[in-house]
Amino acid sequence: MTNLEKIKEIVKNYQKFADSKFYEYNKKAGAIMEKYKPEAALLEIKQSIWPESAGLLWSEKESAKQKISDVYEDILADIRKWTLKPISPDTLELLRSIHDFKVPLTIAELKILETEVAGNLIASKIFAGLAAEYGYQVAVPSADTLLRELRELKSFAFLAIDGYAGKPGKDGKFPGNDLLEQRKVNGIVQGEYAIWEKMVAADFVTKNASLQRAVELLEDSKVSLSYSLTQEETNRIKSLIDNIEKNSISDSEKKEKISALMQSEPDFAAKIDLLGGEIKESVVQLMGSGARMEV
Repeated sequence: MTNLEKIKEIVKNYQKFADSKFYEYNKKAGAIMEKYKPEAALLEIKQSIWPESAGLLWSEKESAKQKISDVYEDILADIRKWTLKPISPDTLELLRSIHDFKVPLTIAELKILETEVAGNLIASKIFAGLAAEYGYQVAVPSADTLLRELRELKSFAFLAIDGYAGKPGKDGKFPGNDLLEQRKVNGIVQGEYAIWEKMVAADFVTKNASLQRAVELLEDSKVSLSYSLTQEETNRIKSLIDNIEKNSISDSEKKEKISALMQSEPDFAAKIDLLGGEIKESVVQLMGSGARMEV
């Protein structure tokens, strides 16, 4: 089980516990309401069953939030390791040498080199800067984005605990309303939870978008880097193709010129493939249906 799955499980277990307490409380409260007049019944509920039910929920609530905080700190520790992982001297020297000596590299060779920086944020950023020199824009996971999403996730997880009043019935009422504490910010009471907050709390386990985004961002930090062309390189490639289109009198001449480009730039086909769209389609048509433009 991943740490993010642990947060989801903590919330799920708390809500399951809360649901059982809401049911018990409402069953007892209903019996009292049938036995006494309204005012007397409310007093009896407040004195006999509310304190115990509210106390049990408060204790379980604080325990769940502490567990979430502990898992959150574990996730931050993992991110720090990824962010601050030292770069091996050999890898750093290799990247520096390629840059200093302007060693020509194709995208296939860059992807081989990528294995040396995988799992290391700083090394990946250095590698991205190097790849840009060859016209490639490498998408490196952002620690800032991930941390921001995790903070939002923790906030929603706490809301799924503090603001949970069960799922509304057909009458629109939340079964745990009577046992729900008022909303607090930094210990200061801010009033009742809004309906939308109760709905967000009730839907956290199944529908929370922040949880899904955090999962995706964490996964992105572990997978291979993705490539596209820099804007400057995109403009250069488009200009080359446009010049061939405008200054050639026949398709055979266009094909010869494109073939010459591919001979002079071994990575030209890979860059056309990354551009995609109409440019790739027109080049493939000129070179013949058997031409292979994929990396």
